[in-house]
Amino acid sequence: MVAVGVDIGGSKVAAAALTGPARSWREHGLRPDTATTAGVVAAIRAAALAVAGGDPVDAVGLSVAGWLSADRRRVVHAANLGLRDVPLPDLVAAALDCPVVMENDGNAAAVAEAVRAAADAVAAGRTGAGTVVVLALGTGVGGGVVLPGGTVLTGDGGLAGELGHLPVPGDGRPCVCGGLDCLELYASGPGLAAAAGTPDARAAVAAAGRGDPRAAAALRAAAAALAAAVRILQPVLDPARVVLAGSVAEGAGPPLRDAVTAALAGPGPLAAVAAPPEISLSTLGPYACAIGAAELAAGRKRRGLLRA
Repeated sequence: MVAVGVDIGGSKVAAAALTGPARSWREHGLRPDTATTAGVVAAIRAAALAVAGGDPVDAVGLSVAGWLSADRRRVVHAANLGLRDVPLPDLVAAALDCPVVMENDGNAAAVAEAVRAAADAVAAGRTGAGTVVVLALGTGVGGGVVLPGGTVLTGDGGLAGELGHLPVPGDGRPCVCGGLDCLELYASGPGLAAAAGTPDARAAVAAAGRGDPRAAAALRAAAAALAAAVRILQPVLDPARVVLAGSVAEGAGPPLRDAVTAALAGPGPLAAVAAPPEISLSTLGPYACAIGAAELAAGRKRRGLLRA
């Protein structure tokens, strides 16, 4: 069985193909002039066929950055793609003649990380990976939660996992969501760059590495905000692992992970009875969402939950 995952962004399409236990992936560009519904479907079809390497595609998983309906059959609004109220899975299914499942990008990345955590658990002689939380630090802060057994936590209206809007201690910054001091105001790329006084997050991380005091303070504030978010999540979800993913985490690397871990070492919820969860960095790079989408499609196809 060949299951393909396609991660659709405003400037690129990343695709991953799973053939049995084997995994391969490659990246495909989505030009701005194809960012219409028909253009998006055509780009997904081309990427899926290319990464399948000539084999028939049995199932497709879509990872979309945007708001999805609770049943995951419609894109409610994906501003970076110009899509609003579009039945994207049905359109892609017709284009590829195979069943299609869809999830938002944060949840898709969480599935990929949960699969990796499960493999790590087996290698360590454990039977399961426990609950895995992903915090994807990029233009915003995305997130996802995967429960033991691989179930994605989506919530009643499909909004569970919007972890970038967890409220953390801060200086009263307003968020576009209507709240104050949301996590992404401090730990996203733009938030980090604004606090560091640099043009972007990459420059902020570089400046902090050179010892620039303002940039170093911004990175510490981001780590403190992430630790505060983990403290909120621990009594609710009791996760085994929290994975820092996305371009900011990739750029900041181990120093950010270690700073979050250190911030969690002090007193906090459940400290008397439980240790904080493991904080790790994603090793899946820009293909995490595509890999997770492919895993979702493959798993549901095997269980007979995904049919054309």
